[in-house]
Amino acid sequence: MRFAYFMWIITFTLLSFADQGYSKSTPCQGPTETDQTSVQLLPWSSGFSRPVKMVDAGELFFVVEQHGVIQRVDPKTPATKMVALDLRDRVTSINAGGDERGMLSMALHPKFKINHRL
Repeated sequence: MRFAYFMWIITFTLLSFADQGYSKSTPCQGPTETDQTSVQLLPWSSGFSRPVKMVDAGELFFVVEQHGVIQRVDPKTPATKMVALDLRDRVTSINAGGDERGMLSMALHPKFKINHRL
């Protein structure tokens, strides 16, 4: 039943786009001479060991390191880091060359601003 309903929605959506002319291809316009976009990357903080994620907690940032350490970084003084949580004894060790094991993410408690729990 769900599958039939799902297929009906997809068919209806595709047909409605086809009626509006979205199926016709339109040529892509390239950049114009007035486009002057540039990007510059600046170092913000350093000294992390295999960082895999950065979480914005409002007044703080947390950097997740793959081997199981979460560093707390104050955006006002990014050179100063503190270990917020060390789970190296519970995280699967990773190869020296790197792989997809280890700590890959984290989440803040829904009421983090009140209880400061990760």
